[in-house]
Amino acid sequence: HPSNPSQLVTAARSRQLVAWALDLDGGRATAVRTWKAHRLPVGALAYDPTGTLVASAGADAVAMVFDVNRGHCTHVFRGHEGVVHRVLFHPDANVLQLVSSAADNTVRVWSLGESSCLAVLRGHVGLPAALAFSPDGRTLLTGGRDELVYLWRLSDYKQAGSIAALEPIHALLVVDDDADASSSSTRRAAPAKAAAAPLRFLTAGDGGRLRLWDGVTRRCLSPAASSSSAAALPGLTLLMPCGDELLAVTEDHNLLFCDKRTLAPRRCVVGNNDEITDLRFVPPRAPP
Repeated sequence: HPSNPSQLVTAARSRQLVAWALDLDGGRATAVRTWKAHRLPVGALAYDPTGTLVASAGADAVAMVFDVNRGHCTHVFRGHEGVVHRVLFHPDANVLQLVSSAADNTVRVWSLGESSCLAVLRGHVGLPAALAFSPDGRTLLTGGRDELVYLWRLSDYKQAGSIAALEPIHALLVVDDDADASSSSTRRAAPAKAAAAPLRFLTAGDGGRLRLWDGVTRRCLSPAASSSSAAALPGLTLLMPCGDELLAVTEDHNLLFCDKRTLAPRRCVVGNNDEITDLRFVPPRAPP
């Protein structure tokens, strides 16, 4: 949940979505509501900025939106011709839009108000595995397994630029102006400005290193790694802010905690023996 860490929605291969109430002090979770979703398993979920809606990405090529409190479907978006991989709401709660990416190598922008597809973004020749919004909400970033990152203007749904990442990309994370990483999916969009707003973001991919990019100049701001050290690193599949650190998931199922400013690994948590398809950070409860 974007504002209430004691609420959580999960999906399973059973095709059921479950809303949970978390007891952060007692370490317990109680299922509050369960409902059926897709005809095939759900691969990803995303809250809207208000925390009242949840979107799901289905292996049945469908993206769906649900009212969490009532447990019923509000939207069914069809049009993709492959497994829907990611879904992401626009960060401005007043802009009722959902973005989805799928195995047909397209990204679609959906209108919740009109229950229709506003645009089909074509350009990737590999799965667009990562989605992110710029802090001002005017640009959509898509990272693909075709080793490309595209920037799309949401005013006309045209390409604003592209970056050759030279590695398959699995995750994107927009970085704040003060160089701290933060998720752009939970912030309201800033007013439009005449000058191009700064846009920096991190990529995580098969190379196994976090890299920082300038979206305005299209340059990589991270120092190049030696070929020997890069070859020894497992690929990174997920990336998220985690308190004062960054948390990445490695392809060999480990959790890698990195420094927010230097991007250097701090520690690695091992012991998980199965694929990690998603994760969320639950912040500690604020002192009374």
